[in-house]
Amino acid sequence: GRETFLMPVTWHDGRPRVTQPGETVPWVAPRPKLPRSSASVPTSGSFTVRDEFNRAALPPYWMMLRNPQGKWWRIAGGALQLQPRAVAFGDYGNPPLLVRRQQHQHAQATTKVSFSPASSAAEAGILALQSDDFYYFLAVGQDHGKRVVRLRRRAGRQDPAAGAVIASAPLNAAGPVELRISARGPHY
Repeated sequence: GRETFLMPVTWHDGRPRVTQPGETVPWVAPRPKLPRSSASVPTSGSFTVRDEFNRAALPPYWMMLRNPQGKWWRIAGGALQLQPRAVAFGDYGNPPLLVRRQQHQHAQATTKVSFSPASSAAEAGILALQSDDFYYFLAVGQDHGKRVVRLRRRAGRQDPAAGAVIASAPLNAAGPVELRISARGPHY
């Protein structure tokens, strides 16, 4: 991840200026008087965050991979809906991906997925993403016309961009599927 540092910026001849010429960037700067936000979530300790997707906008802790190109998501009927795109996570492109940063070494993330894949290439699920080259993707997909749940792993650039399937099981029932990823230190 990248750390964020904030400093006031002024514009001079169409260019941003953080300090005056010859002035060094201070280690500490006064905080601006900003309004308090009630949409924050804890950042330490044991906590649970649950989204019901009952607002028109996503809370600020949801992130996208790179700069989003177009609007490929919407909130409707208490659900977050993503429009499929032909971009894999390892393609270094702009996949339809909304994520939350993992804040603890011991954590659990769960989602309910309503998805009927139209082809064997279509998948929807939950992702533990370290980078484009290293991730686990637990997803609902299709194999020979039947719905399956499968786990993909990409463990370096030598693996396919879409990740290698390391486990798969048939889904016998139609309808939503609950998927969960648990992290226990370095083990997922």
